Amino acid sequence: MKTFLLFACILSSGFIQERPADFRLLYKLTGGTWVMQTKKGQLGEQWKKINDNKLTNHSFKLNGTDTTWLESVELSRNGKTITYLSIVKNENEGRAIPFTLTASTPEKFIFENPAHDFPQRIIYHFVTPDSLHAWIDGKQNGKDGRVDFYYSRKR
Repeated sequence: MKTFLLFACILSSGFIQERPADFRLLYKLTGGTWVMQTKKGQLGEQWKKINDNKLTNHSFKLNGTDTTWLESVELSRNGKTITYLSIVKNENEGRAIPFTLTASTPEKFIFENPAHDFPQRIIYHFVTPDSLHAWIDGKQNGKDGRVDFYYSRKR
């Protein structure tokens, strides 16, 4: 009975209630370029604040002096819903694929689309103000798959 009362108190206090994420926490994506070195060159993301409810991103690969566009993203808030719309070069016939924010903390944001082939989740984890661990994961050809991105901010 004591356990039940404790749980009821926690619930009524709002500790466990789901609340919409504060979109402003995603503004920390802006302000510089996120880059990581790979064997095939440098990967990067450059985020821009369009307005209080929209951020855009252009992902690219640098190989020497060649720059290749990989993906464009729109992060937007509509009411209580935050959506990550991804357009990947040469995939999905150029259509934007939506991922909805399903869980977050001030440092971590999880976007999901269980109906997408791969990935089904996109996660951004701010390790420090200038260090970002992002990854995509889900099922790919019936097997669990994951790709990690370890970015540092260049101002």
